[in-house]
Amino acid sequence: MYLASKGICPLLCRDVYQKRLRRKKCCAKELEVFPFFSPQASDKDRIARGTPEGKRWMSEAIAVVRAAYPELDYCFSFISEYEKEQDVSFLDFLELHIFMTMWSDFDQQVGYHYEFDDSTGYENMVQKAEALYRSRPEHWKKALSSGIELAVEWSRYAQKPLITTECWGVINYKDWPLLNWEWVKELCEYGVRQASATGRWVAMATSSFCGPQFVGMWRDADWHRRLTDVIHTGPLRAGAEE
Repeated sequence: MYLASKGICPLLCRDVYQKRLRRKKCCAKELEVFPFFSPQASDKDRIARGTPEGKRWMSEAIAVVRAAYPELDYCFSFISEYEKEQDVSFLDFLELHIFMTMWSDFDQQVGYHYEFDDSTGYENMVQKAEALYRSRPEHWKKALSSGIELAVEWSRYAQKPLITTECWGVINYKDWPLLNWEWVKELCEYGVRQASATGRWVAMATSSFCGPQFVGMWRDADWHRRLTDVIHTGPLRAGAEE
């Protein structure tokens, strides 16, 4: 996580949400770690969330926005540092991004390294990813289960419900013509069903490819309907003692 300098980010959060909330009704707000995407951020600005400075920055950012809009619930989205002992008391829920690739060497075997300035990684994904997944599907599903179980453990420890808005298989997949989405959907369906069955999630996405720009994913609209039903009808035990 990268820190904003001298409290600028909390004020930015407040101003941004003032504009957004005028346009639509909301019941919760996720504060992204704005400085992570800042061109001014460098490795020397990086700190762990669990440090006093990291906790202070996040708690103060949320306090600024909560003071203006106390009726909303607040969180930061997390994709790393899943140590359950860190203090998250100032969050209303845990918004954890969970992908199979975070608990496996899938990307390394494929040759995908999150290249954003050329298509090499995506080309490797097209050529190798499905075959690699099909060679050991249960192995990759087990890796995803590890991440889900870790999230559940943290949720119980912190006594916070879970929300996941980015998930479950590979993090990125291009909607290039004629690409096969079946293996991606298979992993995502597994993740939805596994997570929903725990009762710890109050909200989740079916995948990170829910946007209409992913034409290949939306060729199977029934898949989205079916998994949305799984999410809506799943158990909810996030507030119960277990």
